[in-house]
Amino acid sequence: MLDNETFNQFKNVFQFYAAVLQLFDANETSYFIDMDDNITLSAYLPDQLIFNY
Repeated sequence: MLDNETFNQFKNVFQFYAAVLQLFDANETSYFIDMDDNITLSAYLPDQLIFNY
């Protein structure tokens, strides 16, 4: 996958998801991430609090 503005290539889908999520205001946004994906995606969002229920 390529970023259509910078043409940087994403390493995997999780890096792409993180780039999309970072477009939102992190101070006003809470994320629910499936437990199966939490460990992998949290590496790309180190400063974001992620809840799982």
